[in-house]
Amino acid sequence: MKVPLAEVEGRFRECLDIIICGIADGIFVANPGRSEDQEHGNCGWCDFKRACHSDRYIQWERKAGAPELQRYLQMQEPMLKKP
Repeated sequence: MKVPLAEVEGRFRECLDIIICGIADGIFVANPGRSEDQEHGNCGWCDFKRACHSDRYIQWERKAGAPELQRYLQMQEPMLKKP
């Protein structure tokens, strides 16, 4: 399904700003995604997953409440609320 650029451009720019500002502030989020058995959602496509700690999901849960990550988490909210 193709979506007209006008419908997504604002959201794209907003997300890009969050990512760029996070990088500029030294915030590099290692978010494994939802836990699915032994494989974590975002780690399934990552070539570097073997370099991560085995309890990366637990580590993410501990860090997710950090004030520095709130813009990042808000960026994900619409994606998590898919119909």
